[in-house]
Amino acid sequence: MLPAKVLHIVFHRFSRLYLYFIYHLTVCKVFGERLKRYAIFSTTATPKCDTIIIKYFTTHPWGFEYEPAQTGRKEGKMATLKKYQTDVCRKEDCLTVKGIIDTEDQCRTLGLRHVPETILVELEETIFYPEGGGQPCDLGTMNDIPVIDVFEKKDTGIVYHRLTWNSNVDSLTVDEQVRCVLEWDRRLTHMQIHSAEHLISGLIWSMYGGVNKGFHMGKDYATIDILLSPDCRCTEFTDEMMEQLELAANSAVWKNTQVVTHFCTTRDEAAAHPLRKPLDLDEDITVVRIGNEDQPYDCCACCGTHVPRTGGIGLIKLLKTENYKGMTRITLTAGLPAYRDAALRQKITDTLCARYSTEVDQLMERINIQESKNGAARKELYDLKKDLLQEEGQKLTDTWNRKP
Repeated sequence: MLPAKVLHIVFHRFSRLYLYFIYHLTVCKVFGERLKRYAIFSTTATPKCDTIIIKYFTTHPWGFEYEPAQTGRKEGKMATLKKYQTDVCRKEDCLTVKGIIDTEDQCRTLGLRHVPETILVELEETIFYPEGGGQPCDLGTMNDIPVIDVFEKKDTGIVYHRLTWNSNVDSLTVDEQVRCVLEWDRRLTHMQIHSAEHLISGLIWSMYGGVNKGFHMGKDYATIDILLSPDCRCTEFTDEMMEQLELAANSAVWKNTQVVTHFCTTRDEAAAHPLRKPLDLDEDITVVRIGNEDQPYDCCACCGTHVPRTGGIGLIKLLKTENYKGMTRITLTAGLPAYRDAALRQKITDTLCARYSTEVDQLMERINIQESKNGAARKELYDLKKDLLQEEGQKLTDTWNRKP
């Protein structure tokens, strides 16, 4: 038996700890359900006070730290927890399997598309980004089984992972953990290009009053459809405007400013931010801001993945512009694809410089001179062929006329 004094101290401290915990849960209930889930990392008790150290994932405007709100599922279940929202740079994790759908009947019951030789896996939480918002999904492996598609069922908030059927499928068991690994180069490229799109769209809005009316991301590029304001001096983007825009975007990259994500439960909470365009949602809105709140480079609702700081974009290149349905479609790339594009262009430039025996700053002049010479040579050749044909034609005519 423990001495009575020791039992008294233990009871006293644990009772106070319990009261503190109930108090925080009550405050949580008052301020909303999204502040409800705690992760207690450590507790300390002293004769004067007991302290609970509680960790969440992001910072709430009131000063609390909280975990992002979750969309409820049918039958009272919770939606898939999206770990990439709070740790976008996590490359792999061990996660718990919640469900396996491997028959056509199961897919039909859940309203899902059945693909032969594949299975669908539901996890309690995921590091894989599902396709949406103009951004392709993440790919990778699950227990070394290729993940070939990731999508979210919007009415339930469940994220499904489509895996190719192979011998390792037997290693997947409900309520057991699986090792999930991202195809990191793909995720990083998506983060870089999507963040670059935000910078370009925000700068077009602030510099020229242009509005982003459409966004699409491919494997190594993105396109944005811009409608210029009637007040703008130009009706289309000039080369000078594109150069200014590309320089301004890369200047923001060099400043390595923070990219902040806010998880808002209501439309009013999201509307309090300096948004670039109107909101389409009424609840559970993710707002992404690049730069400070007073004068951000960009701020808008977005569910995609982004780099934590603009320096992670690396490089932004504007590849081309074209007319599209009365708007200007800008094709851009960033990060590793931008480096590869620049490397290819450098290789082509070096080859041309060697061929024309000149430096890069005189290359176009040399090409123009050579093109002029080639043009003169082509004209001379054309005139010679023309004269030769006339001469041959005349000979044939004379021969024909001399026949009896």
